[in-house]
Amino acid sequence: MAQVDELMNAVKANDVDGVSNILAEDASLVNTRVDGLTALLTAAYYGAKDVIPVLLRHEADVNFFEAAAIGQVEALIGLLCQRKAARWIHTSA
Repeated sequence: MAQVDELMNAVKANDVDGVSNILAEDASLVNTRVDGLTALLTAAYYGAKDVIPVLLRHEADVNFFEAAAIGQVEALIGLLCQRKAARWIHTSA
């Protein structure tokens, strides 16, 4: 749990080196949630723009909310298209 707290504190502080070092030790922490928030959403909330690319390089999951929060328009469009396709497949079956 201490590593998760260290990661979130580094994210909030926009500490690129700190986030990189923590994820180099344990990349699985990138998608850990604290109070329902991922590191990616935490970075968006705190305006920690410099750590976002680091999180993405470590394969942070990007769902609709993360994509919207970090301005990933292409990802948003893709997610919306997937949802529309899934709805069309479900209703036409």
